[in-house]
Amino acid sequence: MKDYDAEKAAAAIGIDMQSMRMLLDMFAESLDEAVGNIASAVKAGDMEAMQVSGHKLKGSAANLGFDRLAELCRMIESGAKTGAAYDYAGTFCELEKEAGEIKAWHGRTAGNVS
Repeated sequence: MKDYDAEKAAAAIGIDMQSMRMLLDMFAESLDEAVGNIASAVKAGDMEAMQVSGHKLKGSAANLGFDRLAELCRMIESGAKTGAAYDYAGTFCELEKEAGEIKAWHGRTAGNVS
């Protein structure tokens, strides 16, 4: 998160910064719900829900250049897909922390992303 470059992320997906700000706002608004869905799935041991929720957040995070968050989601998704014995709770804790850092960054930079 500390090395996030919104301009680079916008260029990678071919949009201007005004559009990027709008996407970042929508992402930040939906992040708590997305993380909550993964939390519920991990707590319940619901592999299918972990896979679906992890995949959805992974895609959004990757498209916006939040690589660490996308990687943590990928780890949960792929483990759940194979049904592997895996420390989902530990990875989720890292995911939750990363999401919190993104939300804090967004709060500090809202409207000023350039």
